[in-house]
Amino acid sequence: GGGGGGGAEKPVGPAPAPRKEVDYEALQKAGYSGAPSIMAIKEKHSEGNWGWSQGARGQMMRDDGGMTHDELRNATNEGLQAACGAAITAAADQQKQREQDRADRSAVVDNRRRIERETRDALRTDKHLQAAQAKSDKDKTFRAKEKRKREIGQQSSGKNWVEEEKRLLKQSGAGGYGFD
Repeated sequence: GGGGGGGAEKPVGPAPAPRKEVDYEALQKAGYSGAPSIMAIKEKHSEGNWGWSQGARGQMMRDDGGMTHDELRNATNEGLQAACGAAITAAADQQKQREQDRADRSAVVDNRRRIERETRDALRTDKHLQAAQAKSDKDKTFRAKEKRKREIGQQSSGKNWVEEEKRLLKQSGAGGYGFD
């Protein structure tokens, strides 16, 4: 046995607010702007048929020399086909342009990579040549190294300067100073 009452009770909630009509003149005076609903137009201007068309106007147009239903459908389909054809052509042209742009960018990137690779190879080759020159200098005899240094004016200063002067006089062709 539980507690409670005997009958089914309705849930108690807020009562629905009564619907008020909108006063458009009062809203305009308050500064609101806008148009009334199209539903109000029907009430104010009661002439004319506001329901679904029965096709009478199309019948009248045909009687007056207008298009028949088939003519209208064909004209609409031709226009639609022309518009779709133009859209497909434009899309194909855009696709071709994107492919051309992609190919151009790819060619530029490939050319840049080729130049970088050639530069890197040239630098590597230059390094190898410098290393080979340094190795060949190590392999030369002391006499050959000194000769090369004398030719480029880098002879070592640790030698006897008198003998160096004699050698320089002999090389200059002045000779005959009693040092022969």
